[in-house]
Amino acid sequence: MAKQPKPRPATHRRGYIPWHVLMRQLGIDVETCPRCGGKMRIIALVRDTQSIARYLRHLGLPTEEPSMAVPTGPRAYPPCPYPTRLRRTLDPVREVRQETSMVEVDPRHRSPWWKGGRGEWYVVVQVALFGVILFGPRAWPGQSGWSPTLARAGTWGGLALMVAGGGLMLAAFFKLGRNLTPLPYPRDGGQLVERGAYALVRHPIYCGGIALAFGWGLLVHGVLTLGYATLLLLFLDVKSRREERWLRAKFPTYPSYQQRVRKLIPFVY
Repeated sequence: MAKQPKPRPATHRRGYIPWHVLMRQLGIDVETCPRCGGKMRIIALVRDTQSIARYLRHLGLPTEEPSMAVPTGPRAYPPCPYPTRLRRTLDPVREVRQETSMVEVDPRHRSPWWKGGRGEWYVVVQVALFGVILFGPRAWPGQSGWSPTLARAGTWGGLALMVAGGGLMLAAFFKLGRNLTPLPYPRDGGQLVERGAYALVRHPIYCGGIALAFGWGLLVHGVLTLGYATLLLLFLDVKSRREERWLRAKFPTYPSYQQRVRKLIPFVY
């Protein structure tokens, strides 16, 4: 009896293109971070069919394999039941990776700082504003100085603001601990801090910096310095809005924290 040939696997059917070849042809790289473009590594992979089906049902996607129709013409194909997003990815692992954070970014492969993917340019502008506040012109040319009474009040008021602002910043630094980062983008693996100085205001470091800037302007009796401090207040308001969008995406409880605590000025704003 002649030996029967082994049946060919379904993946060897004519016209089959492996998934990794399709990804290369379509320019899809599952190891590239969609936010910063950095290199990532897969640390977990869902292979259990029940878990995959449960995840697809949560996204509202079909869990059954679509039936194959006989190719009789361009209009004979049934419409694809999958949405455009799934057709573009061609790999459910990428969706699982993005939704369940199964992939971590290697710090050595982060995007360059000048691209500003983590808010680096906000820090640059903030440092420049503090430099102008400290070393910029303090009054208009030919402008008369403050009266003795106003100068005395400005001196004592400025000292009080600087002491309060510095104390608030130090308390926030110690409370953050390992969560402290110079960038507005939250640190990987960080935790949401809601106690201490952060129970008084959501951004105590910004609040303390604003108090220091206005205190310095009062201390040196500089009208322009107070104007620079006002620009710093407006800039930190814009920066904190961008930062809080990242915080809401990272911490599910952040919206409730926003409702309880003011943003920049305790009990006011």
